[in-house]
Amino acid sequence: MPTLYRQKDGGWRFEAPKTKRSYRSISITPGLLDELKAHAASQPPLELSEPDLVFRSDKGTPLDSTNLLRRYLRPALKAAGYPSLHQVSRLAGTEGPNLTEG
Repeated sequence: MPTLYRQKDGGWRFEAPKTKRSYRSISITPGLLDELKAHAASQPPLELSEPDLVFRSDKGTPLDSTNLLRRYLRPALKAAGYPSLHQVSRLAGTEGPNLTEG
């Protein structure tokens, strides 16, 4: 799987990771896999030459992290009663509420 790089001119490029240690595998639950498959099925089709991104803009381009935070993550955190991402990140090391249960 290629690594996504943001170019200085504002564009994007995909390249192979620089080292073997740069490759990552993550474990996900079957429920999350089902959610990701449903999300992927709801995305508009891409041109065959474009990489298949799990999360992308309406145009099929990679999501800009600033826009993702401003448009989606901060409003979701606010709706859940968390005023900042910092506050949520602090919960990761505590016995606080389970954020994965709705």
